[in-house]
Amino acid sequence: IDKPKEWYVDYIDDKGFHFDNLINDDFFEAIRILFNAKQYVSSMKLLMICVDTVSYLEFGDIPKNFQNWLDTYVDLTILDITSDELWEFRNSVLHMTNLDSRKVQSGKVKRLMFYVAHPTSKYVKETDEGKIFNFKDLLDALSLGISKWALSYNIQKEKFETFLTRYDRIISDKIM
Repeated sequence: IDKPKEWYVDYIDDKGFHFDNLINDDFFEAIRILFNAKQYVSSMKLLMICVDTVSYLEFGDIPKNFQNWLDTYVDLTILDITSDELWEFRNSVLHMTNLDSRKVQSGKVKRLMFYVAHPTSKYVKETDEGKIFNFKDLLDALSLGISKWALSYNIQKEKFETFLTRYDRIISDKIM
């Protein structure tokens, strides 16, 4: 009886493990399909789940892993938002499909709102309602962050075993 092929062999070559390709196949492909179909809220929800997953893969199930991953690998300054603000946005969008987490409602964190337009479009970045960011800019920043994160695994090879152990517990269309 042949042993089944491990899911990760398709992502390894002589240059290392291609995490960015794996994340693209398991997450960004669906995000892109929804985005292109103008299903922006559903696409954003999957994007936030993607950040949840890569945060877990990097740091495990610990408090603030979402913010730690963003602060370590993603430049959010181009969007003029913080990892804490994006965390509250994530909570609101995933749990209630609105923009008002408890911390936003209490005034502790600014409300984030997104729009979809060409990346060179000019827009107001903040109003009395909160901060506004371009969805495509966030996609681009997170894509660059995932590439930076992937590079860290090819440099710090000792992290790979932990990654494999954690990813084995992830459910995805590619692995299923």
